[in-house]
Amino acid sequence: MKKITKNYYYFLFLISLLVSRELIFLFYDSTDSPDFSKYIVYFDYFFGNIENTSREQGLLYYYLHAWGANLNTDNFTTDLPSLFLHKSVQQINYYIYIYGLLGYYLLLKEFNISKKNIFLSLTFLNFFPLTIALRMAFKPEILAFALIPWIIFLLEKFKNTKNYYYLFFSIPYFVFIFSTKGSVSIIAGVFLTLTYLNTIIKGKRKFIFINLLILIFIFCCIQYEDTNSNGKSLFDISSGSGEEISTESLSYDYKAPVSFIYKVNMYELFTSPIKNNHKDSFISITLLDTFGDYFDLFWNNNSSAFSKGRSEIITLEQSNLIKMPKFNSENNSLTVFVQNKSDLYLQSYIGLIISIIFYLFLYRSILLDKKFRKFYIAPLYGMSILLIHVITGLPKNNFDPSKGDSLKPFYYSFLICLSFIFLISRILEKRTMLSLLIFPYIIVILFLLGFPKNIEPEREGILLKSKESVFCEVNKQFLFNEEFKYSCTKDLDKYTPIEDSQYKSYTNKPKNKVVNISVMVFLFASNMFILYKENYLKRDFLSLPSKARENK
Repeated sequence: MKKITKNYYYFLFLISLLVSRELIFLFYDSTDSPDFSKYIVYFDYFFGNIENTSREQGLLYYYLHAWGANLNTDNFTTDLPSLFLHKSVQQINYYIYIYGLLGYYLLLKEFNISKKNIFLSLTFLNFFPLTIALRMAFKPEILAFALIPWIIFLLEKFKNTKNYYYLFFSIPYFVFIFSTKGSVSIIAGVFLTLTYLNTIIKGKRKFIFINLLILIFIFCCIQYEDTNSNGKSLFDISSGSGEEISTESLSYDYKAPVSFIYKVNMYELFTSPIKNNHKDSFISITLLDTFGDYFDLFWNNNSSAFSKGRSEIITLEQSNLIKMPKFNSENNSLTVFVQNKSDLYLQSYIGLIISIIFYLFLYRSILLDKKFRKFYIAPLYGMSILLIHVITGLPKNNFDPSKGDSLKPFYYSFLICLSFIFLISRILEKRTMLSLLIFPYIIVILFLLGFPKNIEPEREGILLKSKESVFCEVNKQFLFNEEFKYSCTKDLDKYTPIEDSQYKSYTNKPKNKVVNISVMVFLFASNMFILYKENYLKRDFLSLPSKARENK
């Protein structure tokens, strides 16, 4: 029975991972994600169409995507270029995300969290709105999400064993997280320095100094290669008030007032949780965007299938009389009678309430759980750094007073995810019965994403994506009624071959980046050595459910 229970939580995690992946793939288009039109220039660069990107971000994330696109060109059809790019982005993001989950598995294991609760915590994480947004977007924050648990794991191993090879093998992780993006570099750097500096300096100075020199040397090599390819340095904030005069740069050429930190209108927060209505309140933006999509960039994006065909579960109807709510069996909705008609933002309300509960639990855990306090306070580093940045205007002004979007939780989401998974795992360790909350939690998150829904408005688009999915046959059973029949076999003869289009360069091998490739090899060699050294490969991953091994 115990073996069955353990396997149950593993399969629950696996199903949640696949279901969340499929929902993102079918109902969202990554070519509509924030700043996609800006960063697609990296494809042009890697496939030899331009000399440099004129962007400021690290190459690794986009290098991986360029290889992903190149390997998928056999399925490329120029009649549907956005579908090809969406599929390519989703695949690489999915692999990066899984790599991060593996890091979290090891990290939680290091803190003696039971395997059952590790898989449960990861299941919660799979449906955490911020990880869903990370997987949707063509942005490098997901790389920081994947790297941060591995770094912490290695630092914790060094702290507990005093073996210096853990510091040595952490070098490629530090190099890549510091090279990913300016904001990520600073936020991660401050968090890791203030959290683990005391642990590191207690070691032998000779070994610490040697590792630091190696780290600085490799980081400088990466920066040299990235800067030559980009034509800009890592800390050139192109989204702010740069040297180029444009409507966008001028709109961000402001500093936020100090009142932005603490100002909040509770009445407006609950009655009008609409995009840009809370542009002057950091607290409101954070609460509305942690479990919601306040800026309408993801599942509330008008072009997203998530936002279309939503079923109205609750409707408001004005009445001069006080009446009991009425259930409508025809469309399974509940009509609530009110004296003053107003707009109902049910998804935003629920997301706001869950955010408040989440941050209250974090605050409580910071006070009471000293052992894991350093992880609970992690989001505060991201919040503080971004607030200092927009208020002081250092190194450049980067605040648009009409939006307030420089403070999105997405920018430090990798630290919020760190806090979230430790909070969930600790709660589950203390109160086992709360594991049953996983099912209502997933249902609520699905509701926030826009379900239940009528897929008819986007049926053709979902159908095209479904044909590109390995789960096409399964999708037929759950998404389409029996009257609507379709084949999962693609008729490629109907489409224009890539060789006859402007995308022909995608068949070229991406430009080689020797330093990035070398550090990547170093990173994966570190992975394999650590997994082998700690006996994780044999003890844990190869011991996952398998009848064949049991029989053997």
